[in-house]
Amino acid sequence: MNICADQTHNVFKLDTPRFSLALALADGKWLGQAYCGPRLETADLAWALSLDQRPNTPDTLPRETVSFFDCFPSAYPAANMGDFREPCLAVRTVHGQIDCLPRFKGYEILPGKPALEGLPATFGDPEDCNTIKIILADDVTGVEVELYYTAFTGLDVIAQSVRVCNGGESPVWLERALSACLSLPYEGQKLVALHGSWAREGAIQTRDIGVGVQGTYSSRGITGHQDQPFLAVVSPGTDQEQGTVCGMHLVYSGSFLAQVQRDQHDSLRAVIGVHPDGFRWKLAPGEAFQTPEAVLVFSDGGLGQMTRTLHDLYRGHLIRSPWLHRPRPVLLNNWEALTSTSTRKGCSASPAERQSWEWSCSCWTTAGTRIATRTAAAWGIGRWTAKSSPMAWTVWRSGSTPWG
Repeated sequence: MNICADQTHNVFKLDTPRFSLALALADGKWLGQAYCGPRLETADLAWALSLDQRPNTPDTLPRETVSFFDCFPSAYPAANMGDFREPCLAVRTVHGQIDCLPRFKGYEILPGKPALEGLPATFGDPEDCNTIKIILADDVTGVEVELYYTAFTGLDVIAQSVRVCNGGESPVWLERALSACLSLPYEGQKLVALHGSWAREGAIQTRDIGVGVQGTYSSRGITGHQDQPFLAVVSPGTDQEQGTVCGMHLVYSGSFLAQVQRDQHDSLRAVIGVHPDGFRWKLAPGEAFQTPEAVLVFSDGGLGQMTRTLHDLYRGHLIRSPWLHRPRPVLLNNWEALTSTSTRKGCSASPAERQSWEWSCSCWTTAGTRIATRTAAAWGIGRWTAKSSPMAWTVWRSGSTPWG
């Protein structure tokens, strides 16, 4: 079992082959992230919350509650409750105020990985991974937050998602519900993100992490070549073959937010999830909201090792296509590849298409401006009206006769 719940020290530790993530409780109720780094065999990590260096806990000195949360490495920070850094959760009550401060309620260790209702997510059997569900609850609003952490046994990956439930008697509105949060000490790391445009997607951008908030996002309603739902915090000097990398990738194709904040104490908080702009989700009593899944990936062998780890994860634990482990059919699309130069003369096309038959392409598709009519300049390619010609959008497979 690569998940340990040490009730003596109030620590929950998740291990991958080379890394460990440890969560711990302060006052037996406040869940914080105690450690994220190279694998440790001990579970005695509550000291890593550095409570002796911070203001007194709320139980010790209630009047210092705000100062405590302002520097506590919360595992899932809530807005407007003393922690003025980037929050993961913001719940507005029926009275209009943002008021929700979940406390630790319980936990459960599950073999394998439960599915996410209505959302794509990684999967795994008990021999591949294990999951811990940690439940936080707010007695005032009745809101419960279920944190799911899945540690894979053969990959340096921890998958995290959150389910927010309304166990109260009145409706509440989620105005922010992110998927994951990581706390790291600032040691000169840099931020890596992926930006781009048409025909130059996925350009790597590396920048210094200054005091304040920096990152990437999309409010387009989709992800795309402009910005990817990914960020990585890397040690100085990291390249493809060396350096420590903590990456976050969101398994989601809608608007997203991925950013890092460096605070007054030189601590880093990295968060990722659904973009809060325009997000307002009503939860009636008994209803629940499931966040998309965030993949936390760790590497001590540079960006290249991180990339290979993600490839292995998604091939083995995300893609369900029947073509995953089979030779895939090859498609020749003449619209972009051959600039629509196909003709019907001789039941063939351009020399490149004839060559493709010799290369045993599995299927071809063709379309041309001369055999279709656009009735408005603003219409896209998907709104062509084909003439009565078998050339329009013809598709054939290897071994059949071209052009029908």
